[in-house]
Amino acid sequence: MMKDQQFTVSPSAAAYIQEMLQIGARHPKFAGLVPGLGFYYEKTAWTEDMLFVRHVPDGHFLVCFFDTHQASDFDRFCVAGADLAISPESLDRLRGTNLELEEVPKKGRMSRWLVARKY
Repeated sequence: MMKDQQFTVSPSAAAYIQEMLQIGARHPKFAGLVPGLGFYYEKTAWTEDMLFVRHVPDGHFLVCFFDTHQASDFDRFCVAGADLAISPESLDRLRGTNLELEEVPKKGRMSRWLVARKY
């Protein structure tokens, strides 16, 4: 059952979420998995040449794909037009925030992530 969303999503974060879901939809290994938002504690951003750009120690959110049994206790929310599973721990970190896209100037495969900022 969909719940009332307890956080907002910036337009750039919504576009990023949609992009990640479209990429996931093209890969057979994600078929049958439940899309969601997950919180991760650290991140290191790299350029396409795998040069270090930035370390993010405060945590961030990513679009991820869960096995059905993993997501069975997660709440579901309509985020960026998609039904996403969010764990109770991740939801606690999202509550009362605006989900925003953060990126480093040198584009690379690990140069974008989502952060939750209090409003």
